[in-house]
Amino acid sequence: DINLAGKDLAARFDAIDKAGDSGDLPGTKKAYEGMVAIAATLQKYAGPATYSDAVEEIEHGLQEIGELIEAKKLGGVHLEANGLQKAAKMIGQLASKEGSGVPEEAIKDVSWASVELAAKCEAIEKPSESGDLAGTKKLYDEMVRANATLQKYVAGVFQCPMKCEGEKTYNKPGKCPKCSMDLKPRT
Repeated sequence: DINLAGKDLAARFDAIDKAGDSGDLPGTKKAYEGMVAIAATLQKYAGPATYSDAVEEIEHGLQEIGELIEAKKLGGVHLEANGLQKAAKMIGQLASKEGSGVPEEAIKDVSWASVELAAKCEAIEKPSESGDLAGTKKLYDEMVRANATLQKYVAGVFQCPMKCEGEKTYNKPGKCPKCSMDLKPRT
């Protein structure tokens, strides 16, 4: 809960003050590390800022769910799905932002896919919590199919295979301005 995280963060600030005032370096470090973890949790509540970020978050979450299912650890599936559901609910709005990479004519398909994905994220709680591996896997497969629609509209990231320009990337295929090799999708 975001309110609990805020209270915990305030308590960590107090702990840093007390540890710092008393010269307790290990205590200060421990409180700081706790603050970093809380800040990461709070950042998740803010949600993704771009369409590509949202789809990447969903892709990562689906990988986590797939690993949980593979390991038959269904108890953690619905927690991961809750995070996916938040990102899925933001997709339509992010897709309609200028510069999202989603063509105007595709926004309706993206919106439908995001609604379907959000619904599956909610539905997966029942079979995963009851230990129904087949039911959990079926919903997971449906989530992956909905995500495939979202993936189609993520702007590509291309890079010179020789890395002539270091880690510089481009949003479309072309030629490297230094060596003239074809830019390749970054992996």
